[in-house]
Amino acid sequence: MTRDSDRKENEAEVKNDANKEAKLKAERANLRRMFTVAANSFGDILRSMNKEKNIDIQFSKVYEKAERLF
Repeated sequence: MTRDSDRKENEAEVKNDANKEAKLKAERANLRRMFTVAANSFGDILRSMNKEKNIDIQFSKVYEKAERLF
């Protein structure tokens, strides 16, 4: 009887650990996607700033893209 209950307890613990690992993996993937989007957006901002020589135009483009990002 104790063997069965121990086995069930162990199986439940393993299943719980697997669920936690799956959730962490999904969270890591989501964070990676978010950081990639942010990095690409800032890369776009820098590229557009380099294209424009007028500081007022640069500021307005940076402001516009930052608004869209956040």
